[in-house]
Amino acid sequence: MKKCLFLVVIFVLGISFNTIISGPNDVPSYQQKPQLDYSKQVTKPSTPLSLSNSSIPRPEQSDDLKHRISTSLMELKGSAAKEYGGGTGTQSVELPRFYIDMLYRQNIRNMGLGNGNIMYINVPKKYPKLFVQIDWTPDLELKAGDIVSFESKNHNYGHAAIVYDGGVGYKFSFLEQWKGSKTIRLNKNPKYYKSILGVARPIGEPAK
Repeated sequence: MKKCLFLVVIFVLGISFNTIISGPNDVPSYQQKPQLDYSKQVTKPSTPLSLSNSSIPRPEQSDDLKHRISTSLMELKGSAAKEYGGGTGTQSVELPRFYIDMLYRQNIRNMGLGNGNIMYINVPKKYPKLFVQIDWTPDLELKAGDIVSFESKNHNYGHAAIVYDGGVGYKFSFLEQWKGSKTIRLNKNPKYYKSILGVARPIGEPAK
C-alpha cells in the first residue's frame, strides 16, 4: 500500500514539474503563423496611364509646362515642315516627334513611334512619366499641346497632329503637316479626317 502511494506521488510531481518547464501556453511549431519575407516579393511592372472615361480626373499640367507648350506651338505655326527622321520626308508623324523633343529633349529623331493612328498609344507607352493616353469620347475636351491621332479616310496609316486651340468634341484646331508639305499648317476642320481616336497629353515637367 505504501509502495502504491509512493508511486502516485511521484507521478503527480512529474506532471507538475513538466508543466512548469514547458509552460501551459506553448504553441507547437506547426501551428505558428509563418513569417513573410517582403524583401523577396515581386512588384508588378508599371504600365502607362490610360484614361478612357472623360469623367476620370486627369493629371494637371503645371504652369511651366503650359508656358512651354504655348511657346512651342507659336514657334511651330507657319514654320518649315519638319523632316525629323531617317529620310522619310515630311510625314505627319515627324511633327509630333519634333514637338516632343521641343518639350522634353528626348532626342528621338530616329525612334519609331508608330503610324499616326497609334501615336496616342505609343507615345505614353514609351514615356509614361511625360504623357498620358486619353481615348476619344464625344465629350472629351482636347487641350492645346495634345498629340491627336486621327483615322484617315484615304489609307490605313492614320494621321497625327498637335492641338493648337482646344475645345470639346470636334471644336478645336490643330497644327499638321504631311508628305510634301512646305510649312506647318493650322487646320480648323477636324472633320476633314474620318474620326478621332485619342490623344497623348503632356503631363511631365518640361526640360530646363
